[in-house]
Amino acid sequence: MNLSHLLSDAQDVGDVKGDFQVLLATRSLDGVDVPPDEVNVRAVGRLQVDPSGEEVDILPVCFMDPEGPALRVADLRSLAWTSPELGGYMLTGVIGFKQLEDGSTAQRTCGIVGTYVLAEDRQIWLLFGPEDQWPEEWFVEPSR
Repeated sequence: MNLSHLLSDAQDVGDVKGDFQVLLATRSLDGVDVPPDEVNVRAVGRLQVDPSGEEVDILPVCFMDPEGPALRVADLRSLAWTSPELGGYMLTGVIGFKQLEDGSTAQRTCGIVGTYVLAEDRQIWLLFGPEDQWPEEWFVEPSR
């Protein structure tokens, strides 16, 4: 899923103003699967653009020091407006960090495979892969 698809999904479900909060949803937490009827949801706090990989890495608020404000769809629209080339960049979510042999730290990321919307809660969840872990009816029907 790329940034343009996310913004299109948000508009398709009625988030015209960009008020919906953006959240990362996963079925595992720090490498451990959560129970089948649970989902771990984390607020998105920062976007990191990787031009060489043509990716937008999404950093949860819980990994920020200090924690910052949670992002909304309007923040992503602003990014796409100011840097239109990012619309085709793939979305990945940061799931943790690993220590490298040289002592530096690298992000562990996972691809985003779709969106799930809780309109009454004004939230759009970015679903981590693999796709088959999510109920089929959760995915926003593409308008493309």
